[in-house]
Amino acid sequence: MLDLVARHKSEYAAARSPRLVTAGPGRYLALAGRGDLEGEAFRRQAAAMLALARAVRAATRARGKDFRLPPLEVLRWREAPPRRGEAGAADGDPAAGAEPAGEEWKLLLRVPNFVKARDLSAALAAVAGAELEPETRAVRVESLKEGRCVQAVHVGPVSTEAETVERMRRAAADLGLAFHGRRHEIRLTRSGWASPERRRTVLRQPVRAVR
Repeated sequence: MLDLVARHKSEYAAARSPRLVTAGPGRYLALAGRGDLEGEAFRRQAAAMLALARAVRAATRARGKDFRLPPLEVLRWREAPPRRGEAGAADGDPAAGAEPAGEEWKLLLRVPNFVKARDLSAALAAVAGAELEPETRAVRVESLKEGRCVQAVHVGPVSTEAETVERMRRAAADLGLAFHGRRHEIRLTRSGWASPERRRTVLRQPVRAVR
């Protein structure tokens, strides 16, 4: 059985002290959403993602290829208010102090390269008619390559991440680096397995040299 977390151990291991990592390319089931990461919409989409992932695994097992389901992951960013004369919005740091128009997120679950379009089609057919079918039908397979990042483990609920993020920002600055792109979170603790105060989440942020 393929264990993606073990194969990419450096990308999933983290301590409270921030450190630099290089996140290579990966393939993910992806489901976009918006709003509170502790809200009902997010919980429904997380449940839909897990249900579909189990069905994808069943499809690959039927043709002799198996993998261990990794933890759920999330990309987070803020939709910045449009500037005068601009119709669009820009990505921004979720921890930024500016008032956002709303928080966007993309729920992710890593899958092996041997997961094919036919496996996703078979999985969608398997969950057809289920309560969460509208959410599962929005799932896509996407690739992600972040490169150089700073990451650390956060213990506690989503609402208390700011202190950990600030330590990451200072650690990056000490190395002449600055945040850019979207924050990446890896939910090491499954929902319902521990109180919010004991949840463990890897926080990852792409960085680049300060110009």
